Amino acid sequence: MKREAVDKAKKRMKDALDYFMALDGEMTYEQFEQRWSSFLNAINRAFLAIEAGARDNARTRTWWSKKKHEWKKDPLLQYLHQARNADEHGLEPLSKMAPGYFTANPPPGINPKSVSHPRLVPVRNDRFGDVFDPPVEHLGQNLHPEEIGLPWDAAAMAMGYHSRLIIEAETYIDQPFP
Repeated sequence: MKREAVDKAKKRMKDALDYFMALDGEMTYEQFEQRWSSFLNAINRAFLAIEAGARDNARTRTWWSKKKHEWKKDPLLQYLHQARNADEHGLEPLSKMAPGYFTANPPPGINPKSVSHPRLVPVRNDRFGDVFDPPVEHLGQNLHPEEIGLPWDAAAMAMGYHSRLIIEAETYIDQPFP
């Protein structure tokens, strides 16, 4: 694994973290769309940096092929990748505003209020015609019903996965060629 690839992936993860943190809080829908798009691009670029760094060594190529297979088969990771592609190459929105809901049991001193929030929508790969629904599982675990379709939760899980991927890639730095 090339050290430069890991360093570049870490920089892209810093960008992804900045966009991820910017997804939390009040914002217009347009601001949300821009931040979500930026997050998807940054997380994808981190992944691609690790891929590029794993090419020159048989041991890292073997490790990478397993990781790429895991990534392609995981509904959450594949959805985020396809959402990035749909954003980059398509015209359809990646989310919609969900109707407001009322907090049933707010903490003491907080009034129940209606809150609208973005929800993920199915994304289409125009090149092949495939449609990817918002994920209901990640790494073999079913998502909690409240997590399904929420961009912030999907982003949090992606941040965890990609952070672990980079940590694992670091263990391959400077390993001799077989």
